[in-house]
Amino acid sequence: MTDEQFADLIAKLNDRGSGWPDIVQAISAVLTLLMLVLAFIQFRQMKKEMKLDHARSRRQLAVELCAGWVANQEPQTFEMCRFVDQLDKKQIDSILTSATFEVSANCGVQLKKLFEGFAHSEECFKKTGNKLTITEVGSQQLRYLAIRYLNQLETVFVAWASGVCDQEIIEKQFGPLLDGRAGRNALSSFREQIGTAHFPNFDAFVSVERGKAAKPHMPPQNLVQ
Repeated sequence: MTDEQFADLIAKLNDRGSGWPDIVQAISAVLTLLMLVLAFIQFRQMKKEMKLDHARSRRQLAVELCAGWVANQEPQTFEMCRFVDQLDKKQIDSILTSATFEVSANCGVQLKKLFEGFAHSEECFKKTGNKLTITEVGSQQLRYLAIRYLNQLETVFVAWASGVCDQEIIEKQFGPLLDGRAGRNALSSFREQIGTAHFPNFDAFVSVERGKAAKPHMPPQNLVQ
């Protein structure tokens, strides 16, 4: 091969390879695009998993709040709510000030159940003529039970109002506590006299549930009683 022939061959090879840099750049661009697409898919998957995990955590907290509520209720709590909800303003004031007050003799069985199990339960009420007198000891016990009950509910409703738990679960399980048709008012008169400002989240929950009460709905299957 002469020098001219060799030079001609090199020139031809150079001409054939002149397109390779463009091909390499195109392949690199495609690979970069694929990597970006994969990264975007992974990001969306992670975001979806985080959202699902957050929702799962909120449901778990709601269930734990329901379980904690049930576990902390004493046998006397239900009787206390029924009894206090039927009292008038003056009688509730007596509870708040730990003073004596009179009720109907028909409340005898209910009061016996209410104070049963407490220390000095026999000192909580006594018969006075055709009436029953709630003593100072009895008023103190009632005040303790009522405020403990409201504080426990306020704790649940703090989580509900802040959105850290599943709000729908809380509303379904605790909404029936405000069912006036079933004789449940969650100590509404007592709360009003002690001041609803002390239980702001409770008050917000009541407002939401009252708004629902104006609409027809199926009664929920509740855990709390």
